[in-house]
Amino acid sequence: MTRRTTEATRPTERPNKPNPRRGSRAKTKTSKCLDQLQRRRGASIAELGKTTGWQPHSIRAALSGLRKRGHQIGRSKDDRGVTRYTITAP
Repeated sequence: MTRRTTEATRPTERPNKPNPRRGSRAKTKTSKCLDQLQRRRGASIAELGKTTGWQPHSIRAALSGLRKRGHQIGRSKDDRGVTRYTITAP
């Protein structure tokens, strides 16, 4: 038995409500990584891992994704031999 669609059974159209999150976007893990990379010292894989909870291979994949989006990411070693990543150009 099929049901016939009538005006009464159609869903009503809802007016477009403003999105409360639009314009004030919540901090994503990737945006937190960007914040750390923009610091003068930059960030190491371990520091990014503490912030995001990601494993090292996921952090490196996120860095590759940022490069694909146009961010220039520099890499250098500090005096202890730890590799630090920074955003070198906007």
